[in-house]
Amino acid sequence: DCFLVGLGPGSFTGLRIALSVVKGLSLVLRKPVVGVGSFLALAEEYSFLNKDVCIITDAKKNLIYGGVYRKERSGLVKEIVAPKLIKLEDFLKKYAKRNCLFLGESLRFKEEIKAIYPQALISSPLHYPKASFLISAGLDKFLKRKFLNIDSAEPLYLHPLTCQVRR
Repeated sequence: DCFLVGLGPGSFTGLRIALSVVKGLSLVLRKPVVGVGSFLALAEEYSFLNKDVCIITDAKKNLIYGGVYRKERSGLVKEIVAPKLIKLEDFLKKYAKRNCLFLGESLRFKEEIKAIYPQALISSPLHYPKASFLISAGLDKFLKRKFLNIDSAEPLYLHPLTCQVRR
């Protein structure tokens, strides 16, 4: 048995609350915790397509959060490019590939993506990670006993200027 928690990127407050609740339950019930990145869980849902998955969400201030994922021969989805806070154009030129499936808020950036990759596949609705794929993405960590250190576990914050927690 263990607890599973999404680490982000995502809502600053939501991530902090979720991780705090799971930390408390873990300490009281003496169960380990597996943490999974939100982008990895989202990519897991589309791994059956056997394409690189580029996830883009709006980070405001002319920046995006972007990450790239690929299904390996083992069937596991691996992080190729860890989530980054970056300008969309830089992300597309440095990390995305023309045969990527674009998810997240990619439709919002359709014109910019199509300008660089005219044949790009862009998912139409905004997608959020589903619990079943969060579990699927966390199963490998659970089986390999890659648990979070509860004392030092923190959500994935990519926007350092606006998401600083003072100690």
